[in-house]
Amino acid sequence: MPQTKPPPQPSPEFRGGSKQTRSPQIVGTKRVFHSVLSPQSSVRLLLATLLLELFLAGRILPTNNLLPPETFESQRFTVSQLLALNEGQTPPGRVLSISDGLFDPGDRAALEARWFDLSPDALQNAFVTVKQRELLAPNLPLLYGIPTIDGFDGGLLPTAYYTAFTSLLLPDGELRTLDGRLREGMASPECRGACVPDQRWLSLTNTRWLLLDKVYDVVHDGVFYDTGIPGGGTLYPNVNDFEATEIRVLYHCADSPCDTTYVSPRGPDFAPADVLATLEGGQIIGRLVLDAPSVLENVSVGNNYAFTVDAVTLVDARTGDFQQLAPDGWRRVLSSDVKLYENLWVSPRAFMVYDAVWTPDTDEGTETALDLMRDPAFDSRREITLAGAGTNMETSLYDVFYSERSVDFHRYTAERVVIVVETELDGYLFLSDAYYPGWRATLDGASVPIYRADVMFRAVFVPAGTHEVVFTYSPY
Repeated sequence: MPQTKPPPQPSPEFRGGSKQTRSPQIVGTKRVFHSVLSPQSSVRLLLATLLLELFLAGRILPTNNLLPPETFESQRFTVSQLLALNEGQTPPGRVLSISDGLFDPGDRAALEARWFDLSPDALQNAFVTVKQRELLAPNLPLLYGIPTIDGFDGGLLPTAYYTAFTSLLLPDGELRTLDGRLREGMASPECRGACVPDQRWLSLTNTRWLLLDKVYDVVHDGVFYDTGIPGGGTLYPNVNDFEATEIRVLYHCADSPCDTTYVSPRGPDFAPADVLATLEGGQIIGRLVLDAPSVLENVSVGNNYAFTVDAVTLVDARTGDFQQLAPDGWRRVLSSDVKLYENLWVSPRAFMVYDAVWTPDTDEGTETALDLMRDPAFDSRREITLAGAGTNMETSLYDVFYSERSVDFHRYTAERVVIVVETELDGYLFLSDAYYPGWRATLDGASVPIYRADVMFRAVFVPAGTHEVVFTYSPY
């Protein structure tokens, strides 16, 4: 009896963790192989893939290059200087920092020796952290209790009104900041590293301190020229009573050939400065040699609008010493890795104003207020714009000049501000703190409205007499 070959039996499949396979099936002349993966195995494979991807991506995160605690805990000299200058001030003046952070810390060699065991990436992160603290980058002022205009007192929750106000601060053509950070928009090489805003807006915002970079300063034959404060100034006080034999002026012209600059060491008489050097980029150094070594009170530079003054430096040719001068209205108080200037014309945090113009409390009204403020004739110490509907107020300069007034802070905290006002005229108390939902005000205990003033600040009407104004943050 002939034997027949039994049909092939299917091999076990891969199922439930048992080792199984499926034999190929014949379809026409082509073999098709089937592979079956259970749902549990698919989930495991997906999780393994995700974990691998997270692991590889996490290798580049700073958490894998941990820094010494001192990079966060240490206090750089700029912070120490500001804390000392602000001591006893209620409230302390604000600061604006402008720098792209390209400088090397002066103690870099010492830090590298101390952090010898760090990886190159960790060392780079450490230096970035150190420079951020030196520059008081956004949000860091909150750590030290130093108020700032960048982000407005720390950078938290900047309002749309703040965004609108920044159009007065940023360079022409720069977009209004949306995240509250000004430093990046102002640190431009086109402005020698710092597009410093109009001083009247810094004064209005109670910005007393200006922190700038040094890497754009000009050096020629061992003499330094401080180009931080924008050019155009005509008076440069010699606040440190430096004895000099020469006055040197760094300037540039919009058109060529460039006119000679004129300098006056004293009195109304100006003398032409000799051209000492013409630098790459078109800047010129003019020099006026004094008749005898002198301690000048001021240096005046003639400006016929044909040239722009970038810097003035006094030089003692006998010793090679020099003294950089700042334009009138500014005083340099620190020169280390960075430079710190004091705004001598800064407005108080709160003051009385007796002229007011109302604009609609709308986006269009805000733009109208900005246009009014851009007018060169607008004096932020004498007049304000108010959002809403009301009667414009105008007081004669004679009455304002001869009237007595005082504004004193009796308390200033994050949630409560107490101010005592004495005024002989009706007016508005202006407070250069942000107008923000939740703030309420009382006048001698009675509730009064807070008006949005100069786009983003607060103001309340105060009649003649002595009054206590209290601002309280009470959002509920």
